[in-house]
Amino acid sequence: MRPESATASTRGRRARVAGPIGLAGTGEERSSKAIATFTSKGHDLFATVHGRLSVDTDLAVVDRFWTRFVAAWYEGGRDDPTLTLLRLDAQQAEILEESSSLVAGIKMLFGADPKQDYKDKVAKVRMR
Repeated sequence: MRPESATASTRGRRARVAGPIGLAGTGEERSSKAIATFTSKGHDLFATVHGRLSVDTDLAVVDRFWTRFVAAWYEGGRDDPTLTLLRLDAQQAEILEESSSLVAGIKMLFGADPKQDYKDKVAKVRMR
């Protein structure tokens, strides 16, 4: 993994992690702020999860997620030097239900703030 960026994969979905991941320390020092975004299959529900991204070196966690599908990507098995487990400790999340409307679009064209029309479609959740 290059220190300036990383790519994580979960069940066929890929997430790009932009920016540095602090690799200069151990334990808690090895983390950076991160945001993960998710979209429902029908594109009618969106979520962002804010938290701390860190490198997890716990072999028990690697064992828990190890499958034959993961093994296919790592010739060296669980000890492959290119295997890196990233952990996102969520701190807060925001969920948005898509409800685009023609009226809201027209209001936005004329400079109105569309957030007022969607305020009941957004939920902010504090984690921890």
